[in-house]
Amino acid sequence: MTEIVFFDIDGTLASRGNYIPESTVEAIEQLKEKDIHLVLATGRPPLLIAEIAQKLDINSYISMNGQYVLYEGKVLESNPLLIESVDQLVHFANEREDGLVLCTENELIINSRLSINPQSWYLKFLKKVAHFIPSRLQLAIRSAAMKQKIKKADYADKDVYMVNLKVNRKDELEYVQHFEEFHFTRANEQTMDVINHGVSKAKAVQRILSHLKIKPEDAVAFGDGLNDLEMIEFVGTGIAMQNGFDELKEAADIVTDSVTNDGILKGLQKIKLI
Repeated sequence: MTEIVFFDIDGTLASRGNYIPESTVEAIEQLKEKDIHLVLATGRPPLLIAEIAQKLDINSYISMNGQYVLYEGKVLESNPLLIESVDQLVHFANEREDGLVLCTENELIINSRLSINPQSWYLKFLKKVAHFIPSRLQLAIRSAAMKQKIKKADYADKDVYMVNLKVNRKDELEYVQHFEEFHFTRANEQTMDVINHGVSKAKAVQRILSHLKIKPEDAVAFGDGLNDLEMIEFVGTGIAMQNGFDELKEAADIVTDSVTNDGILKGLQKIKLI
């Protein structure tokens, strides 16, 4: 019997314009009425989860692909990157002129002149031009790092949990070969996330299930990106969105419709959960 459902955000709960279909909102409410645990499982840092979590009234999340895990206000996992490794990665990316963003628990460090936190004017500006921060602006933020490089002084006294790199799949191998201590994963073709080796959404799912004493076979997960692959394979029922990567759809138990075509609602109906 299904006791918990994990949802990726971008491309799963929300479309590229960060629009959450009304059918998805209604489906979430039906799950709550059945007392099913709901958890967001995303590559986003906490700063970019807050508004969607508030809109859906979901208070548990796996953020930064498993680096930081919160369940009902309690921190279950907190795995910052080693500062020495971050130094080397920043230097490597700067030399290649690849854009990067450093993600802390409550801040995005863009470059030496710009960081985004809950009080920053830039975040307030973004919220004025979009209900949530749209993907095209997220890409613009990452590209800004190429114009003013990050320096060690920008992050030396902070815990960095994830680095987001503006690197396409063709150039990904150079990073993978150079940094064995990291795990590289991506939710789209333009950027990839850098987290600790051995960390993934699946490991974070396992941590939450252990905390709640729920078996993996009683868990469901929805996703669309390659950073969802381990999670989709780990749970009892893995559901891929039609708009997702082919590799993910091949590994999933079920392929539902796209995010913009009521995919969440249809997926939940297909497994008779609502």
